[in-house]
Amino acid sequence: LSNSNSNSNSNSNATDPKIKNEIISYPTKVNGSLKNEIISQVAIGSHYVIALTKDHKLFSWGSEGPWLGRKVNRVTSPYYKPSPMLINDEDENEKKNESDENRVKAEAGEEEEEVKNTNKATLKQNQSKNKPISVACGEKHSIVITQNGSVFTCGESYMNKLGCRRQCSGPDVLGEVCGFEDSHAVAAIGGSNHTTVIVTPPPPSPPPSSSPS
Repeated sequence: LSNSNSNSNSNSNATDPKIKNEIISYPTKVNGSLKNEIISQVAIGSHYVIALTKDHKLFSWGSEGPWLGRKVNRVTSPYYKPSPMLINDEDENEKKNESDENRVKAEAGEEEEEVKNTNKATLKQNQSKNKPISVACGEKHSIVITQNGSVFTCGESYMNKLGCRRQCSGPDVLGEVCGFEDSHAVAAIGGSNHTTVIVTPPPPSPPPSSSPS
C-alpha cells in the first residue's frame, strides 16, 4: 500500500499537530497495524481508505467520520493510522424496532418475546459468520460484502445510500442492510449519493444428512 497526503485534506487533519499536510509524489509504505498483513483489496473514499486483508480483516484510516467504521480514539486508534473496523451482527435500528414490537405485544397481553442481546464486537470475534470478501467506498460511506452474501454499511446516509435499517448519520460501526435475504451479494460500488450491489441467487441449501438405519 502507498500513502500520500496533500493540502486538500480535511480540516480535522489541520488541527492535529501530528499530521503533516505535505504532498508526497512517490509511493510510501503504510506500516502500523498493516505491517505484517497481506492486503487483498483496497477501496478509497473522500479522504479515507479501507483495506481488506487476505485473512478477512478490515482496516480504515483517513478523514475522521462514521465512514471509518470504528470508534476513533486519539491515542489508541487515531483516525490517521490504520485500525481495525467494527462489524455488527445486528443494526441498532433493528434492535430498537424489536424492542418497540415487544413492548406493543406486552401491552396487548401477548407473551413478550426474548429481546436479542447483540453486543458490538470486533471483526475478529464475528469473522466466523461475517467474513468480509469485498469492500467499496462512496464519497462518505463504506460498503462491505461478507462471505455469506450479506451487505454491511456505515457512514453518512444522505439520499438513503446506506440502505434500510440504518441510522440517519450512520453508526460508527458497520451494520447489516436488510433486503438481501433472498439473494447473495457478491460485490458493491459506491457513488456520491448511491450504492449499487451485485447479487446472485442464494446458494442451495445442503441436503439433510440421512440417519443411519
